[in-house]
Amino acid sequence: MDEHIVRNQAPVEERACPECGSDRLETDYVRSEVVCSDCGLVIDENIIDHGQEWTSYSQEDWANNARTGPPMSYLVHDKGLSTDIPQANVDAQKRRLSMKTKQRFYRMRMLHNRVRAGIPGGRGLIEALRELDRISSTLGLPPTFKEEAARIYRRAREAGLVQGRSIRAVMGAAVYAVCRLNDVPRTFDEIAKAANADTKAVKRAYNAVSRKLSITLHLTRPKDYLERFASRLDLSRKARSKALEYLDAVPELDVVSGKSPLGTVAAAIYMAAVEVGEHVTQRDISQIAGVSEVTLRARCKEIERARMAG
Repeated sequence: MDEHIVRNQAPVEERACPECGSDRLETDYVRSEVVCSDCGLVIDENIIDHGQEWTSYSQEDWANNARTGPPMSYLVHDKGLSTDIPQANVDAQKRRLSMKTKQRFYRMRMLHNRVRAGIPGGRGLIEALRELDRISSTLGLPPTFKEEAARIYRRAREAGLVQGRSIRAVMGAAVYAVCRLNDVPRTFDEIAKAANADTKAVKRAYNAVSRKLSITLHLTRPKDYLERFASRLDLSRKARSKALEYLDAVPELDVVSGKSPLGTVAAAIYMAAVEVGEHVTQRDISQIAGVSEVTLRARCKEIERARMAG
C-alpha cells in the first residue's frame, strides 16, 4: 500500500468487501477511494474528505485559519453554540478602543451574558456545571468523566428529577453513576463529601436517576477498592498482596451477596495488615472505607470462616 493510504473505519454499509468479504478497508484521501487491503478492489471513489484543507504550525496559524469554534460540549450550559464577545478592548487591527467604545462594549457584554443565562433553567444549569467542576477537581476525575456526568445531569433535568432536590445531590448522583459505569467506583461518602451534600440525599437522588433514566451498572467487587484504600492507608506491597489473597479466597457469591463490598475489602485489608505486622487500626480502615467497626469485625469472621471451609 502507498504511504498516503490511511486506515479508517468505513461506513456501516462498506465494512465488508463485496468481492472477498474482508473487513480490512482503507481510505485513500489522495485518490479519494476506499480500497480493500486484501484483494485491492476499489469499493468507493470520489469520497469527501471532511478534514481541514489547511495546515497550521502554531497556535497563531490555527487561530487565523480556523473558521469554526470548538466542538459542542455538555460542560457549557449552552453547549458552546452561542457567540461570545471577547474581553480584549481592541479592534480587528489590534488598535485600542476609545473610552466611549469601551463602555459600549462593556454594556454589550453584560447584556449578552444575561441573555445567555436567561434561557429556561439556564442559571440553575450554570450553577450545576460549576459544582461539577469543583467535584471533578476534588476527586481528580478526567475530562471524559465530566462530559458524561454533565450529559447525565442534563437528562435528569429534562426528566424533572432536579425539582425538589438539591443540585449538589443530583450532580453527585451523576458523578457516582459515571464512576461506576467506567469501573472506577467511588463510595457515596466520598462523592457526598466532594459535593458538600448529605450522603442520604445523594443516595436518594441516585436511586431516582438510575430508575428514571434506566442506568444499568455493573456490580462492584471488593477488589475494585483495594488499591485506593491501601494507598490511603500507606500499606506496603506485601500487605496489599496478602489482602488480595484474602479476597481471592472468599467466594463472593456466598459471602458478599447482598452486602456492600466496602466491608469485605476493609476486613481483608485489616487482616492482611495484622498478619504482616503493620499497624493499622480498625477505626482508620472504617473511616476510609465508610463502614462501621462492627461491620468490619463481622466481615473478618465471615472471611475466616470462608477460608477454613475452603
